[in-house]
Amino acid sequence: MDKPFASEIRIYFRTPIPCDVLVRVGAAIERAAAELEREEIEFLATQLAEHPGPLDAVRYRFQKYDGAAVVLERAEDGSVVVVGILAGLAYWLLDTTLSETVSQAWTKSGLHSRLVELFSRRRQLRAQKMTERLETDSSLREGQWPARLHVTIVHDQIHITVDVPRSDLPGYYYGEHSEGPRKSRGGTAAAAP
Repeated sequence: MDKPFASEIRIYFRTPIPCDVLVRVGAAIERAAAELEREEIEFLATQLAEHPGPLDAVRYRFQKYDGAAVVLERAEDGSVVVVGILAGLAYWLLDTTLSETVSQAWTKSGLHSRLVELFSRRRQLRAQKMTERLETDSSLREGQWPARLHVTIVHDQIHITVDVPRSDLPGYYYGEHSEGPRKSRGGTAAAAP
């Protein structure tokens, strides 16, 4: 992956799931990522106390990107792949703000090098925090389709396996009834004959 400081998030499904579950899992990932971005900005404020002006601008700009901490990049057979910008949004906002201030000299500055090093060191910590938040998000276990997540970190990727107990799903998801949709060989719902 060529996005600096981003962590790829792969979502796998053990069972067929209602669309509502995918939406709730996506919302949980976005909430956790946005919280991490806010924490990264505040962490930066402590590390870059000598530069408070740009950080105020970053906080302001962050509000404009509500809902953009995670970006759906592509879908693959057997999973949905989400690329999470876990520290990317905070870094990008700060990098953009400071580069507007100091122009071409920015990427060669000591402050730029310091930021790159800070974010690089914290990548694994951010992935761990994301894992903890997702595993404890009770909103996924509520509602008509309770989902269980198993979250692991593999290198720089966060793997999320979503499970909705078979007993909670309508029988037609498994072809148990002759009425309504049933699962086709391709994994999508198909009309019953």
